[in-house]
Amino acid sequence: MKRAALLTVLFLTAAGLAGCDQDAAGFVVHEVVAIFTPPEKTKPALSLADQDVLLVVDVARHDLAVDHPRLTLLVADSLAHELKARQAARHLTDPNELAAYARSRPQDFNQLSLVDLGRHFNATRVIHIVLEDYRLESNPGNDNFSAAASVTLRVIDVAQGAQIYPELEGETELAVRSPAGVAATSRPAAEKVLLDALALKISILFVTYEVDKLPLHPEVQ
Repeated sequence: MKRAALLTVLFLTAAGLAGCDQDAAGFVVHEVVAIFTPPEKTKPALSLADQDVLLVVDVARHDLAVDHPRLTLLVADSLAHELKARQAARHLTDPNELAAYARSRPQDFNQLSLVDLGRHFNATRVIHIVLEDYRLESNPGNDNFSAAASVTLRVIDVAQGAQIYPELEGETELAVRSPAGVAATSRPAAEKVLLDALALKISILFVTYEVDKLPLHPEVQ
């Protein structure tokens, strides 16, 4: 049925219902408004469309690297999965490629700037994420984990060799936590819930989502 015909039918129905059942008429009018109201959407801070993107994840503290040696790769993997699923960029370098380069050539890797890394991987944008804090602790006696993570983030334009987000050379701070804990039967399962929630919070900076269709993680905010 065409939109004009549908609108006529729905309003006639609402008018007919108005005389006998106000609740039913109100429901129909509400549905009509919903059909013709554009869905509310998030507003990205920066678009990655038509960009080749490299994700670089570091840790702010040495103890995080010692206690969680694979954490930077897990964070990058989770974010890469979300960005790829939303087709956020023209190309996204596989985080495992960067990890392999860091393992095989650690001295070169540690000496390269973010711009140099971007050039090495033919990226036009580098998203630099620093993991400031990370906590995932099992609660004795139940399948529940206390979980929290926080990061700072900035985006580098490789061609310009300069930061483009945030604009004033600062960093965007993002955090997720589980007020009531994450229900999971294993640590890896709880970790996935936490990192997926973190990835979503980061990707909202770059991707337009319909608010009603956000893949929410109710245990982690």
